[in-house]
Amino acid sequence: MIKFFMAAFMATFVAPIIDCSQVWALEVQELTTKKGIKVWFVQDKTSDIISLQGVFKNAGRIQDPDNKLGLSDMATDLMTQGTKDLDYKSFTRKMEELSINKLEIDADDDHILITLQTLAPRRDQAFALLKDTLIAPRFDDVQIQALKEQTIAQIQEDAREPGKIASKELKKLLFPSAPYGRDNDGTLETIQGITKEDLENFIKTRFSKDSLIIGICGNLTPDEVTSSIDDLFGDLKESSALPKISVPALKLKGEVKEIPWDVPQTIVKFADGSISPKDPDFYAAYVLFTLLGGGFESRLMQEVRVKRGFTYSISVAPLALELAPVFSGGFASKAENAGEAVRVIGEVWKDLIQNGPSVEEIEKAKDHIINSYVLGFSETKQVASQLVIAQLTGRTSDYFNKRNDIFKAITLEDVKRVIKRVLNTDTLTFVKVGKEIKKEETK
Repeated sequence: MIKFFMAAFMATFVAPIIDCSQVWALEVQELTTKKGIKVWFVQDKTSDIISLQGVFKNAGRIQDPDNKLGLSDMATDLMTQGTKDLDYKSFTRKMEELSINKLEIDADDDHILITLQTLAPRRDQAFALLKDTLIAPRFDDVQIQALKEQTIAQIQEDAREPGKIASKELKKLLFPSAPYGRDNDGTLETIQGITKEDLENFIKTRFSKDSLIIGICGNLTPDEVTSSIDDLFGDLKESSALPKISVPALKLKGEVKEIPWDVPQTIVKFADGSISPKDPDFYAAYVLFTLLGGGFESRLMQEVRVKRGFTYSISVAPLALELAPVFSGGFASKAENAGEAVRVIGEVWKDLIQNGPSVEEIEKAKDHIINSYVLGFSETKQVASQLVIAQLTGRTSDYFNKRNDIFKAITLEDVKRVIKRVLNTDTLTFVKVGKEIKKEETK
């Protein structure tokens, strides 16, 4: 689920190169239903597919009790495996009968995400089926046990995968006393301890109108949208009683943590504090991250790959966490080169801090961001996703039409100002997972 939000978050700023003129004309309608639910809607009369995306803010894994880690993932997986009136096979058959392209409910650390894609003539039946998954999921004992076994098998597999190990360890270093730093996928013990009562309580507590963000795109009228949304979400409770989660300020030591692991290539992950997407400086920060690690011509690709051949690919980008703005990056390398690659990254940081980027670098980064946008809007599902992400990140509905002008206006001084806020060699933190290399082996 984090992968989804990261991809959607990135797509709000970057997508493959194409003429962007049609994006600038995107007409977003802000609607309010009779039951007070707000919706962002884009009408598309050219497509037979209606796409809806909904997010329940701050209802994700961070709300799982310490002894029930993995609850959000289990509950959301099971919600689409049957309803009170339909067992798993009947539910699957009903989706096929209604030609539902996608009906998914997922969790990430912050939020619960709902996705529906259906043909316009089957809208009412598809929305009704989604409603049943929200208010009357089945939670069969057989399905619960089967999912527990699958989840435990995945946890055991992840415990052997160096990329997963590095990511988990990095989050623990970033957030030692916050929910983001926990094993939010679950542990062997917490998964076994999840009960049907826990799952039923999840349904009662995680969904409310005041935490709901909705984006919808397709061949509907505004009246059809508001009517359908009220039918789907109108019976939810008005407000959430979930506790507000706080995350302490980052206190990083700038360490390089090494985890010995017998794998062909060493995996390196790194991170540090960043700027919130709701901060006015975020646009300049995004230009900075793009020139740092947003493509083949970026600083890190040139220094770490092109000049030294330490890796095939290296990137850096904001990580979409609601309560703690951070950026993260990573690469894979031969064990004997990994330490030197880490040193080179530190040198790139120092050079940017001391000398700043060139105007040419900034213009290239801006061109990449501006000219690489429109494919994020080529299908109704992508448009619905963009509408939700824009709301989550505090944009207004005219954002899509003014976004490129915002990036065009970013100056060298803007990026230099952000460098002072974001880049710090004393706090940049690394995790290396790979073969242990003695000093004499690197000579």
